[in-house]
Amino acid sequence: MTFLKKLIEHARSIDTTRLISAAMERHYIDDKTQMIDDPLGEYLDVLGCNEYVGWYDGLPEKQIIWNGKPSIRNH
Repeated sequence: MTFLKKLIEHARSIDTTRLISAAMERHYIDDKTQMIDDPLGEYLDVLGCNEYVGWYDGLPEKQIIWNGKPSIRNH
Protein backbone atom coordinates (compact mmCIF):
# COMPACT_ATOMS: atom_id res chain seq x y z
CA MET A 1 0.00 0.00 0.00
CA THR A 2 2.82 2.41 0.80
CA PHE A 3 4.21 2.09 -2.73
CA LEU A 4 0.83 2.85 -4.32
CA LYS A 5 0.19 5.78 -1.99
CA LYS A 6 3.59 7.27 -2.87
CA LEU A 7 2.94 6.66 -6.56
CA ILE A 8 -0.38 8.54 -6.32
CA GLU A 9 1.26 11.41 -4.43
CA HIS A 10 3.99 11.61 -7.08
CA ALA A 11 1.45 11.60 -9.93
CA ARG A 12 -0.48 14.44 -8.24
CA SER A 13 2.72 16.45 -7.77
CA ILE A 14 3.39 16.23 -11.51
CA ASP A 15 -0.17 17.00 -12.70
CA THR A 16 -2.89 18.22 -10.34
CA THR A 17 -5.54 18.32 -13.10
CA ARG A 18 -5.79 14.59 -13.82
CA LEU A 19 -8.04 12.24 -11.89
CA ILE A 20 -6.47 9.10 -10.46
CA SER A 21 -8.35 5.83 -10.65
CA ALA A 22 -7.84 2.09 -10.24
CA ALA A 23 -9.91 -1.04 -10.78
CA MET A 24 -10.90 -2.14 -7.30
CA GLU A 25 -11.62 -5.56 -5.85
CA ARG A 26 -15.11 -6.07 -4.46
CA HIS A 27 -16.86 -8.65 -2.29
CA TYR A 28 -20.44 -9.72 -1.66
CA ILE A 29 -22.19 -8.54 1.48
CA ASP A 30 -25.42 -10.35 0.50
CA ASP A 31 -26.79 -12.17 -2.58
CA LYS A 32 -27.21 -9.03 -4.71
CA THR A 33 -24.97 -6.41 -3.14
CA GLN A 34 -21.24 -6.03 -3.56
CA MET A 35 -19.03 -3.62 -1.66
CA ILE A 36 -15.74 -1.98 -2.55
CA ASP A 37 -13.85 -1.19 0.65
CA ASP A 38 -10.25 -1.49 -0.50
CA PRO A 39 -8.08 0.90 1.54
CA LEU A 40 -6.52 2.22 -1.68
CA GLY A 41 -9.88 3.84 -2.51
CA GLU A 42 -9.17 6.52 0.09
CA TYR A 43 -6.42 7.93 -2.15
CA LEU A 44 -8.27 7.71 -5.48
CA ASP A 45 -10.52 10.26 -7.17
CA VAL A 46 -12.55 7.67 -9.10
CA LEU A 47 -13.12 4.00 -8.27
CA GLY A 48 -13.13 1.56 -11.15
CA CYS A 49 -14.69 -1.87 -11.38
CA ASN A 50 -14.17 -4.41 -14.16
CA GLU A 51 -17.14 -6.70 -14.67
CA TYR A 52 -17.32 -9.77 -16.83
CA VAL A 53 -21.10 -9.91 -17.24
CA GLY A 54 -22.31 -13.45 -17.74
CA TRP A 55 -18.84 -14.90 -17.17
CA TYR A 56 -18.46 -15.00 -13.38
CA ASP A 57 -21.58 -13.53 -11.79
CA GLY A 58 -24.38 -13.98 -14.32
CA LEU A 59 -26.56 -11.06 -15.35
CA PRO A 60 -25.99 -7.57 -13.85
CA GLU A 61 -28.79 -7.70 -11.27
CA LYS A 62 -26.54 -6.64 -8.43
CA GLN A 63 -25.84 -3.36 -6.74
CA ILE A 64 -22.37 -2.12 -5.90
CA ILE A 65 -21.71 0.13 -2.89
CA TRP A 66 -19.00 2.68 -3.66
CA ASN A 67 -18.63 4.56 -0.34
CA GLY A 68 -19.44 7.95 -1.88
CA LYS A 69 -16.77 8.16 -4.60
CA PRO A 70 -17.50 8.60 -8.30
CA SER A 71 -17.24 5.31 -10.17
CA ILE A 72 -16.68 3.77 -13.58
CA ARG A 73 -17.90 0.29 -14.39
CA ASN A 74 -16.42 -1.57 -17.31
CA HIS A 75 -18.61 -4.33 -18.74
